[in-house]
Amino acid sequence: MKIICPMLLVMVILSCKTYMVPKDYVSEPLSNNIENDNSVNTTERLPVFTSNDEIILEIGQIKDVLYYEPDEETVEIVIFETFSEDDFVKICTDYSSLGISAEYAWIRYTYPEYSTVMQSLIEIKINDKTLPCDLLLIKNNNTGELKNIYFEISDFFGKWK
Repeated sequence: MKIICPMLLVMVILSCKTYMVPKDYVSEPLSNNIENDNSVNTTERLPVFTSNDEIILEIGQIKDVLYYEPDEETVEIVIFETFSEDDFVKICTDYSSLGISAEYAWIRYTYPEYSTVMQSLIEIKINDKTLPCDLLLIKNNNTGELKNIYFEISDFFGKWK
């Protein structure tokens, strides 16, 4: 476990744990076990669709869980494995102001050499559930590389303190 304390931000990285996709995305937990067959790729992929039923990306297991703790509140940040260059992150909090703050804190922590180019609110579908999602396009200040970050915000979208 590692603790990082830049400025007033505290994020705790819990490594060495692999979680399955949360039950709110699937009716049954995904399984990574196929008996007696080591030749099969056992990484399950869960497609994430646009509202027009086009696949944006596929997600797998949870890579990391971080905790953002401003002002004695705790926001859980769940980072998923993806099968593309894009990132998929679920922000777990009850309030929009904390959720938005957690999004930008995560970007500053994970991609310190990047700046935000664009942000838009989109709808995504996971297992026929329509969910709100913040899509942020970020750019590397040194190389110009662009990267999409998808923040699933259904826990806090539209909830103000």
